[in-house]
Amino acid sequence: MLVVKFGGTSVGKPERMKKIADLVLGMSGRKIVVLSALSGTTNTLVKMGDHLLADRAQAAQQEIIELENHYRQFVQELFHSTAYLAIGQEIVSRYFSLFRLLAAGTFDDRSYRELLAQGELLSTELFYHHLQERKVNARLLPALHFMSIDENQEPELEKIGERLRKYKRETKHSRFCSNKRETKTQLNFALTKEEQNTVPNKSNNTRATFVEGAEDKA
Repeated sequence: MLVVKFGGTSVGKPERMKKIADLVLGMSGRKIVVLSALSGTTNTLVKMGDHLLADRAQAAQQEIIELENHYRQFVQELFHSTAYLAIGQEIVSRYFSLFRLLAAGTFDDRSYRELLAQGELLSTELFYHHLQERKVNARLLPALHFMSIDENQEPELEKIGERLRKYKRETKHSRFCSNKRETKTQLNFALTKEEQNTVPNKSNNTRATFVEGAEDKA
């Protein structure tokens, strides 16, 4: 199985995300696609979190508004059909509703980590639905279903491998997409667009889409 990882610049614009899909579909065999957050997203989330920790709620809300506008334009250019445009806008609404919910509550270090986890989740979900619009056989998997860390927050590789092998048997005819922040301890995959997972560690976050053998029917 091939694992390919693309950074934020590679998926930072809709046309680049489409080229990534073309590149992945040109590769033979099963593959896992790992994506970072769209370029600029993590920096904005950091600024947003810093504002909230410093009780600068108005500044944080302005960051939310500007980033949301960016993603709504991104969706308009990424999808083509009315149905998938609606799906893309729903995804953006859901994530930014979470941002506003976090901003409205008691914002602490855990909230900060949860906020920073969302960039990779959002980019991967958008990429997954781009593949779906192109009728590519792909699947999003929730890493929290198989991720395991020990008391030192280090990955328990044997346990993770056992759980992943189970997923592999269950998804023999699928492909996977993923997103990843540069770390070794947390994985975070999504199963469906309705499923929203958060990650407990600020610097550790991955989500993936598995892509296997299916043809691009677009």
